[in-house]
Amino acid sequence: MMQYFTIYDYAVFWATIVVSLAIGFFFYCHGNSNKTTSDFIVGSRKQKVLPLAISLMVSFESSIMVLGMPAEAYVNGLMYILSLVGFMFALIIAAFIYASFFHELGVTSIYEYYTLRFKSSLLRNIGTIMGILSYVWYMGIVLYGPGIALQAVTGFTLWHSILLVASSSVLYTAVGGIKAVIWTDVFQAIIMYTSLIAGFVKGVHESGGITEVMEIAKQDGRLNFDTRFDPWVRHTVWSLLFGNFFRSFNTVFNQSTFQRISAAKSTKGAIWVLLITGPLYAITTGFAIFQGIASYAYFKKQRCDPLASGQLTNPNQIMPLYMMRVFESWPGMPGLFVAGLFSASLSTLSSGLSSMSTLTWVDIIKPKLKSNVSDLKGIIACKVGIVFYGIVSMGIAFLISMIDGTLTQIGDSLSGSFAAPIAGLMIFATLCPWAEAKGALIGTIVSVIVTSWIALGSVFSTTRYRTRRLPPAPIDHCSNLNITSEMLDTMNSQLTTMANETSEQVIEGLDWLYSLSYTLIAPIGMFLVLIIGSAVSLPTYNPHKVNKRYLVPLVDKICCCFQTKSRMFLEDEKSSAQKTEIETFYSDLIEKETSLNGNVYTINSPSIDHRI
Repeated sequence: MMQYFTIYDYAVFWATIVVSLAIGFFFYCHGNSNKTTSDFIVGSRKQKVLPLAISLMVSFESSIMVLGMPAEAYVNGLMYILSLVGFMFALIIAAFIYASFFHELGVTSIYEYYTLRFKSSLLRNIGTIMGILSYVWYMGIVLYGPGIALQAVTGFTLWHSILLVASSSVLYTAVGGIKAVIWTDVFQAIIMYTSLIAGFVKGVHESGGITEVMEIAKQDGRLNFDTRFDPWVRHTVWSLLFGNFFRSFNTVFNQSTFQRISAAKSTKGAIWVLLITGPLYAITTGFAIFQGIASYAYFKKQRCDPLASGQLTNPNQIMPLYMMRVFESWPGMPGLFVAGLFSASLSTLSSGLSSMSTLTWVDIIKPKLKSNVSDLKGIIACKVGIVFYGIVSMGIAFLISMIDGTLTQIGDSLSGSFAAPIAGLMIFATLCPWAEAKGALIGTIVSVIVTSWIALGSVFSTTRYRTRRLPPAPIDHCSNLNITSEMLDTMNSQLTTMANETSEQVIEGLDWLYSLSYTLIAPIGMFLVLIIGSAVSLPTYNPHKVNKRYLVPLVDKICCCFQTKSRMFLEDEKSSAQKTEIETFYSDLIEKETSLNGNVYTINSPSIDHRI
């Protein structure tokens, strides 16, 4: 594929890197940009909604989206697009239930909440460690994606490609802080959207139009939707809808999302950050998934499947080859695609580096220091953490290179084994008044053990049930390849076997566990925390010891549109009267402004319990 990468492509690619670095150095040189740790970590909590939403959106998107989702659609069909429905519902619910709650906490690390809720530093440390492990694994996967793409189209080795991506992200994140991360994300989102839309439009045109593309996909089973209730089938309608709905809460309860919610100017702004992020993510990801279908139609019309013919051995390299082919006569466009891939990974990696360094400083290092630490030392510690986690992510990227499968499955399986217990613990703590520290701890530990066991077994088991891939495109017109008639006969025989095979694979022993669809790891992990945590907590539950300030007021959220009588039916009359009185007092306070030393301050006291 190196023959398609011209000097114009290199120019576009390197320009993306230079601009990203320039944004980082701009905020480093800006006079009052990063004077305090609050500036460096949460942008002084004064950031605008749209840049925050775009930044959050691209932090969810990465090489997993640009490479893994088209590869998923190419190999297994369009059904994965249903996962976007689950994601959308999860973010809408989180926007109305959790955004204002998190914003009003006024803390820097999401895991500080466990100290407030349970008075337990142990739970806080466990949450922090699991959050770091989950995100570091995810960053390793994200880093591996552009590595294999750059290796394919530029001739860089995997080592050089990974080093280039990691060092660029580390540099502008360390020098510019969260503000640099947010605004480089906005720039990188523009590059990413441009490359995705251009690739989709040109690819569809080359394949004969959208109608022809969908007809080819339909003929070859790429539009089939499996409606069975079978947990051992890799993808079904139900596992994608509900499994991804629960899995999406992993993205809500991570430090990267929390930092952007906290960086918003107001509670209303925090809600809009999540409400805008959902549709933006769905549109971008939808383009990526449809690109997989368009690329399949293109290679079928060429009658040369790159995987079946041996041109490629990894499905995650389908998109680089596809973009090189359709834009062969358009200098600079292959470079734009690689720049878009690079941008997607940079944005996710920079968000992760910022989040992990924040967690390390706020939750691990700072609490162990006996005296107050200056802002300068705090900023230096965060920058050292960014460099450290950049190095760790590179090591994990090389481990990921040894695992077979599309990036979507690798990412959901491995990072989900830690992320699911984290989400379960947060839901248990915020929504269940009976939750106690002991129950939360035991439930989380059991959940981590079980989900890690399932995830590792599903990756490394050689005898587990595997859902068969759809038949590939033909290879009889592959040029410049030494394809013999014997190879074609073997290929046709394999296709016939795949089409006619009706016998079921036999699942035995622990393979019943390892063969579960990877989409179910998240709900399993979350419900284990809720069930085991409740079983341990309920026998010793004392409602008088619960500080309701740190519980999400779910009844208020659900019943906000009900009539007063309906709400009174759900609440104790005395508690309702107290709630009304305190809410009125609280509302009066936040509406008042007072002048102090010539500056105007808005009173917004979270110490008043207005959620009784």
